[in-house]
Amino acid sequence: MSEITPSNKSGTKKQSQFRLFFDMMRDHFNKTYNGMSQWTIGLMIFALAYLVMPFDFDWFLPFGYIDDAVVIGFVMKYVKKEMTKYQTWKANSGV
Repeated sequence: MSEITPSNKSGTKKQSQFRLFFDMMRDHFNKTYNGMSQWTIGLMIFALAYLVMPFDFDWFLPFGYIDDAVVIGFVMKYVKKEMTKYQTWKANSGV
């Protein structure tokens, strides 16, 4: 199965950051990576919970999924330093 990649570099960068975000969470909860602060873990859990919440603004189209993107973007902005640290760990550990 091939992966769909956007044609512009900005979209590709956002996609890779989004994937890194989920990889970092997965490795943390699998106990493979333990370098995250409690603050980062809390923010990431909040973002994931917000995505699956049935009572947010998804019913109010056309703005339905914009709120989800804003929350994920906000969280990713604040955990960017942790993501960089994780990316370095991942590159050095060979995972």
